[in-house]
Amino acid sequence: MAALGVALAVLSVCVFAVPARASVIAGAITSLTTTSTNTQQYDRVDIACTWAVPDGSSPGDTFTMQLPPELRWFGSSSFALKAPSGEVVATAQASPSGLVTFTLTDFVRTHPLNVHGDCAFSTQYVLAGTGHDVTVQFAVGSTVIPLVIKTGAPCTQNCVPSHTQAFKTTWWSDGTQQRAESRIVAPPTTGDVTTVTLTDTPQAGLALDCATVVPRIGRSLGADGLVIQPGDAGLYPPQVVCSPTSLSVTWTGVPAGEYTEVNVQSAITEPTLARYTNTGVVTLNGVTVPVQSELARTDGGGTASGETPSPSPTPSTSPTPSTRPTPSTSPTPSTTATTTPSGAAPTVTHPPVTPSAQTSTPTVQSTTSAAAEVTGSALAFTGAAPWPVVVTALALLGVGGLALVTRAVLASRRRSHAA
Repeated sequence: MAALGVALAVLSVCVFAVPARASVIAGAITSLTTTSTNTQQYDRVDIACTWAVPDGSSPGDTFTMQLPPELRWFGSSSFALKAPSGEVVATAQASPSGLVTFTLTDFVRTHPLNVHGDCAFSTQYVLAGTGHDVTVQFAVGSTVIPLVIKTGAPCTQNCVPSHTQAFKTTWWSDGTQQRAESRIVAPPTTGDVTTVTLTDTPQAGLALDCATVVPRIGRSLGADGLVIQPGDAGLYPPQVVCSPTSLSVTWTGVPAGEYTEVNVQSAITEPTLARYTNTGVVTLNGVTVPVQSELARTDGGGTASGETPSPSPTPSTSPTPSTRPTPSTSPTPSTTATTTPSGAAPTVTHPPVTPSAQTSTPTVQSTTSAAAEVTGSALAFTGAAPWPVVVTALALLGVGGLALVTRAVLASRRRSHAA
């Protein structure tokens, strides 16, 4: 039995030492909505969701949502769902493929009931607008949630930026908003010989990536309103001076009718900023025109809450049974032998038992000593009773009394024979 107990103890330790595996919760996203209207290609589409997980979910459990092919993730690739106290209930991580994974935190260990909340995130619509409603399908585990996006009619005029004036534009070059790209555009040259200089100066949180500088010069523009490559770069090569904090591109000896522009990417060095500013200057034959653009960061987020279980009532302790007193034995009357003169028959006189002045029943006073408590606990646990002790005592008393009577009879007979 001892060996069996040891084996069971070892087995229980091994079983409970195995860590619980995280579970994938199906159907945790319960709804998706958007208020975007007149959506065109590459427009931002903001989406809101609601979610809930089963009671008793564990830290590390996950639930997922897959973006449809018509949308790409637009914003920070990670965000948190927080309780009103500021505690993080779940974290969200978006992959380049558009799969968003939500992971529960230790919050659900102390709040295992009714864990639910909402979320908000941004996407980018990648198709051309048609002027009709487009229904996209979000995969949520093994189920699909449809979402209607209202698109705008295709552009028919002024659909591309005009190259007739100086301007600057900046946009996110990746969906996770870790990099931005900007473009500076100059109007066409008008003089016979013109020097054109385009300067880009990033502000806080941006660092130019000089390996991505793309200057262009030419007389023809494409459908997107930009200079068609290769253009006239071979005729009028640019002079490029670049560092993470500034960019300058200069063309000299440019004839009339040439369009110039430059693109460059920037790395985000301060991801906590809400907005990023990029300034620049367009200079033609000494005449300068300042240009500027701003870029806003879009971050996901959400709220969450949970409940703690009600405390269980504390069970009351059972009273310890009192020790039953052992009854005292009645005193045994003594037997007195009286010797008679010779020739007379011996007689045995039994004097009456004289009661004491008070004939009250002996009282056993219970004590609360440690020994009595231990004895009582032991009797209560083992089921022992005092009656076997009483019976044994009575039997011993009976045997003792019979022995006394027998000795008296034998003594009397010996005296009779002697006489």
